[in-house]
Amino acid sequence: MALSGSLCPLIGHRMSPAMGHNQESHPESNFRVPAIMNALEKMELTSKYRASEVIEIRNFRPASVEDIASVHSRAYVIGLEKAMSKASEEGIIFIEGSGPTYATATTFRESLVAAGAGISLVDSVAAASRISHNPPVGFALIRPPGHHAIPKGPMGFCVFGNVAVAARHAQRVHGLKRVLIIDFDVHHGNGTSDAFYDDPDIFFLSTHQDGSYPGTGKFEEVGQGSGEGTTLNLPLPGGSGDNAMRSVFEEVIAPCAQRFRPDIILVSAGYDAHVLDPLAGLQFSTDTFRALIGEPSSASQFDDPAILYEEPLTKVKQAIQRISAIHIPYSLQGTHSSALQSAKEAFVKPHNH
Repeated sequence: MALSGSLCPLIGHRMSPAMGHNQESHPESNFRVPAIMNALEKMELTSKYRASEVIEIRNFRPASVEDIASVHSRAYVIGLEKAMSKASEEGIIFIEGSGPTYATATTFRESLVAAGAGISLVDSVAAASRISHNPPVGFALIRPPGHHAIPKGPMGFCVFGNVAVAARHAQRVHGLKRVLIIDFDVHHGNGTSDAFYDDPDIFFLSTHQDGSYPGTGKFEEVGQGSGEGTTLNLPLPGGSGDNAMRSVFEEVIAPCAQRFRPDIILVSAGYDAHVLDPLAGLQFSTDTFRALIGEPSSASQFDDPAILYEEPLTKVKQAIQRISAIHIPYSLQGTHSSALQSAKEAFVKPHNH
């Protein structure tokens, strides 16, 4: 959950646990959201304890088929809805061919709710921005996840592209034409990338572990057509941690935001780059994730420094230099401005490790 700091006057929090969308022993199960909420409650980080900072809204409308069809093919959306009758009969079906993405009888409805949470969050942030001098912040705690779902179908546990649907909603409904999407999940957000690969008004920036699933997100993937230059992928070497991410922010993310001058910043906040995640090889500490939402450091409360090992900072530096060289031509085409310095400060507060 994002919590407000001095630069973030509003927290809009939306939750969509999708309890019916579940497969026992599956990594993407319905234990995820309740586990997070229980931890937040234990740490007194919910609206119950921080009512002046956390606005928690549980009632919001699900996304419509039209909302989803702004990103995904209508054939896929309608086909998934029809597949729910088969899921009702069989309990669990797999909807990605030979892939791992499953569905239950409630998956279609709960996926609409998840996407609706993102839409509702954009609505709240847009409304708050009209009355606040500082950038408002919101967080949607939802599943099923979405950043692997491609326009034509599901992929990698993901059903609908939640952040992609929210981006299109921001453009269509609120006139927020230029959208920056930052994805710091350990895996590349291939679905989000595909949705906007030729769109000059949506800048997709992904940091992810080099060589991880699904194998996309190469340095050279920069967009195409009128969208060339508005996709930036930075594969990080295994072992990259807090120092690497701080360098990436200062040398890549902040300059990109300043050049692109977005009207809104959306974040695909996957936390599997954490050092304790058993399926990946990055080593972000809790400190980095707190910094990404503007909270002061308190990593010592959550992480044992002894579990961290030396980062491959030479390789990280080389990766940053490589992506900078690739994007120099596009940088020269943009309008240089410092107008988003406040957005930079809202997104990440400098911190010590």
